[in-house]
Amino acid sequence: MTFAGENCLSELDAALAAIKEALEANPFFSDVPVIVDDDLDLENKVAQALASAGGVSAVIGVPELVNDHPNVPGPLFGEAKIAVAVQERPALNRAGGTRKPARRVAEEAARTLHHRRIPFVGKALVVESISAADVDEKAGTVTFAVVLATGGISLKPIQPPTPPTT
Repeated sequence: MTFAGENCLSELDAALAAIKEALEANPFFSDVPVIVDDDLDLENKVAQALASAGGVSAVIGVPELVNDHPNVPGPLFGEAKIAVAVQERPALNRAGGTRKPARRVAEEAARTLHHRRIPFVGKALVVESISAADVDEKAGTVTFAVVLATGGISLKPIQPPTPPTT
């Protein structure tokens, strides 16, 4: 088994990767693509997932980082929030896709992640809210957001392990 943060640039990257692993380990998500918002062509990844995966996807991102400790190296974000945005194209999803509405997928993400401990996060994740985040009539999509409190996270770079010397 590989460590979630093995190829990550920061502790935040590792935390997001661990959340993705937790969701993908739940059989409920076997037909729901889970995408980490890494700023690399996110819009196209979501569009492809919605088109090819039955009309629903989950995107893990960071909507808010508040530096509560400005005098501490890192920086250290004591009020870091992580969100799982579940986007659905109902016309496609309910006509032969996964048939899992965005609200139900969001609820399962909340059940999976609530009180889960992940690397580099100060406390267990706590679900703060599930809400209808957006209805885009033009795109034909609905989005529900699960907001998770982390109890703090640092943005220090991850140091790769030093290979043993012989």
